[in-house]
Amino acid sequence: MPASLARIIAVLAVAALAFGCVDLEPRQANIRYYVLAGEDPPPADTAASPEEDAGLVIGLRRLRIASYLDTPTIVTRMGPHEVHFAEFHRWGEDLPRAINRSVARYLSLNDSVARVDVVPWPDRAEHAYVVQVHVFRFEGEAPPPPPGEEVDPDERGLRRVGEPGTVRMVATWEVVDPDTETVVVQGRTEEALDGWRVGDYGGLVQRLDDTLRGLAGDVAAAVQRVES
Repeated sequence: MPASLARIIAVLAVAALAFGCVDLEPRQANIRYYVLAGEDPPPADTAASPEEDAGLVIGLRRLRIASYLDTPTIVTRMGPHEVHFAEFHRWGEDLPRAINRSVARYLSLNDSVARVDVVPWPDRAEHAYVVQVHVFRFEGEAPPPPPGEEVDPDERGLRRVGEPGTVRMVATWEVVDPDTETVVVQGRTEEALDGWRVGDYGGLVQRLDDTLRGLAGDVAAAVQRVES
C-alpha cells in the first residue's frame, strides 16, 4: 500500500473517532435488562363485606436513593471504596420507581393493609400513613481478596467472578402522619443474603427483590404497632 494512501486511511479513522462516527457503546443485542418483580397481592374477595375488606391505605413517596445507585447499570461492590457498573446488565426501568413498586406489592400482602399507592398517587387519594424510604445500599458484594494477595490497581472489570458473594440492602424509612406531616415512627432495615455467586446478575436481582420483602415487613410491623 502506498504510504500516501496509508496516511489518508489513518486520518479518516482519526476523524471518524473524533466526530463520533464509530459507536463504542455496547450493542443493544448484547445488553440484558432486569426488573424487580415483587409478589402480587392475593385477588380481592368480591363477596367480602365492607367490614371484612377494611384496612389501611398507605402512600409511598418518591424513593430516595444513594447517587451511585441511581444508574441504569447494576452495581457490584468490590471493596470498601470500589464499585463495578455492569455495562451489559442493566435495570429495565427507573430503579427508585422499581424499588417502590416492589415494596408496595409486599406491603399489600399484609392483612392490615387495604391498598398501597405509589407516586404519582390517584387524584384526591387519602392515606392513613405516608412512607418515605431512603436506600443507601442495593448491590452485590464480591468477597475480598485472600490475605497477602495484591490487586492490580489498573485491573478493570468485575473481579472474583464465580466466587460466593453477598447481596446487601440498607435503607432507612419514616412513617408520616399526612395530616400533620409529623413522623410517627422511623427505622432502619439491613438485609445481607448469602448464596449468590459473583457475576450471576439474574440471581443478584432475585435476591435484591427478596431484601425488599424484609423492608416491607419492617414497615408493616411498625405501622401495626402504631395502630395497636
